[in-house]
Amino acid sequence: MLVTYVPFHRIHEVGEYFLRSAENAGAEESMVFVDNVFHPSQRRILERELRVPFEAGNWGSRGATWFAMLRGLGGRGEVVFVDSDNVLDPGFREVAGRIPGDAYGILDWEEWGRGAVHFARRSSPSGELDLGGRRLPLFAYRVYDGSAAGLLRGGSVFFFGPKQAVGLRRFPGPDLVERVERAFLGVQHDLRRLISDETVLGVLMHLMGIGEVPWTVASHHYHHGSTPGQAFKPFVAMAHAQFGRNLYAEFRRPEFRRYWLKYRLSFLRNGLGALVRG
Repeated sequence: MLVTYVPFHRIHEVGEYFLRSAENAGAEESMVFVDNVFHPSQRRILERELRVPFEAGNWGSRGATWFAMLRGLGGRGEVVFVDSDNVLDPGFREVAGRIPGDAYGILDWEEWGRGAVHFARRSSPSGELDLGGRRLPLFAYRVYDGSAAGLLRGGSVFFFGPKQAVGLRRFPGPDLVERVERAFLGVQHDLRRLISDETVLGVLMHLMGIGEVPWTVASHHYHHGSTPGQAFKPFVAMAHAQFGRNLYAEFRRPEFRRYWLKYRLSFLRNGLGALVRG
C-alpha cells in the first residue's frame, strides 16, 4: 500500500506527483491523508479533485498526522509513506523488496548529489542493493544519538533519517502510539509544527527497539516551495524541550531526560544570543 499526506493547500501534489509514484511503485492500493480540513466545503473539494481514497482531519501538523496514519493503517501489511512532493523511481517495488528490516527510509537523488552530509554523519555503509546489474548504495542510520557530542552539537537526539519515503513492515503498538501522541500533543499548539516528523518517527523507532534504519536512494524531490522562512531557534528549542519533558513523564527513561536537557540548554543559548543580537 502507498500513502501520502498533505496539508489542504497542497492537494495539487497528489495529481502532480503521488499518482506517478503509485504507478512507478506498482501500488495495488493507495491513500491520501489530508490535514487542515475543518469545513464541509473542503471535503466536497477533495471528493471532486482527488482520484484516490482519502482521510481528512484537522490534526494541525505533520507529526500529529503521523499518529492518525499509524492508528488507521496498522495491520495492513507493509505500507510505504511517500512525501507528497516526491516521485518514487520506476521499479520501486523491486528496490523496496531488497531492503532488509522492519522499517526503511528513502533519500532523493537531489540530496544524494549534494553529498547527503546531514545524513552521512549518523549513517554507516551496509552494502549495496543488486538490482540485476544496477546497484544502489545501502546505509544504516542511527536513530538515537545520546553521546556527549550529540548533546552539544546541532541536530535532533532522535531522528529517523532519510524519509522522502518511509517503509513500515512492523507498526508500533496502539499503546505506544497513544503515549507518544500524548507527549506530542502536550507541546504548545503553535510549537508542534517545529518538531519534525523525522523526530517523531525516530522516537517511535527507538521505543520499538529499532536502533538503525536502513536507507537507499530511490526518489526525486520536487520541492513544493511553500515552506516559510527559517523558524526562530529559541522557539524550536522550546518545542523540543517540551516534547522531551513530556516523553520523560510518560516513559521515565534517561534518554528522554537527556533529550529534554539538550533543548533546555539550546533554548538558553539561543535565547541569550537573540537578546544580544537584538
